[in-house]
Amino acid sequence: MDRQELLDRLPTNGDFARLKPPQQKIVAENAIASVIDAIDAEARQPDLWEAGWLWLSVSAVPNGFYLTALRFVRMALMTPALREPGLDPDRREMGEPTLNALRQALAAARDAAVISYC
Repeated sequence: MDRQELLDRLPTNGDFARLKPPQQKIVAENAIASVIDAIDAEARQPDLWEAGWLWLSVSAVPNGFYLTALRFVRMALMTPALREPGLDPDRREMGEPTLNALRQALAAARDAAVISYC
């Protein structure tokens, strides 16, 4: 997976802030999907770090936290050398999301009405 290429495709925070919320939602969803697709193209499951951050990014979408979702995507793309020291990327925990679970959650987030906190 070319992490840098995926990061380069993400809008800057300033560019993202200038988008209307419906556009922000689409950009966030597409960013999440592109990372899931990139992992899938490598014929593997996300490691513990990627799975956790992608799950958080998907969870942010139906809550209307699109910038947060993009920030979590950036965290998912962090190179293993920059991640939390001592974290074993091959360690598997019970219940971390698989690609299939992430795809299903993203599909549900795309279809969900945005929760309004106002």
